Amino acid sequence: MGIVVCISMLLGLLMFTPKTWLSHKLLVKWQFIIAVQLFLFGVWNAAWYGIQHLSSFWGQAALVSGLIMTLVGIILAVESGDEKSKLITSFYQLIKSARVIVIVMLSASFALYAITLIQLNLGFPIIQ
Repeated sequence: MGIVVCISMLLGLLMFTPKTWLSHKLLVKWQFIIAVQLFLFGVWNAAWYGIQHLSSFWGQAALVSGLIMTLVGIILAVESGDEKSKLITSFYQLIKSARVIVIVMLSASFALYAITLIQLNLGFPIIQ
């Protein structure tokens, strides 16, 4: 599941950063879909794995990265224009000012997962 979460984070980063390299039609078509999958994998990562393994490093990392993925999913959903919920829109107003902090945290989470996956595949030890 680490590979799926890592790919989800990468897609979130691609959609969350400035989009000068994407056509507007492609952006509108995929942003909400990526927002939903990022939100769902974030909830899974935090609520299922993270909370069950809070005593380990990877449980804590899953909780933090899952919460960040959930935040990015909410921001992307609201920015795509498809989300009409007043509760989510008001939450968006609170967190949009922290956009830079959120993207740095998502980047760090992605790097942690990606480097660990590479280490596992090469047979190197990982953080326990």
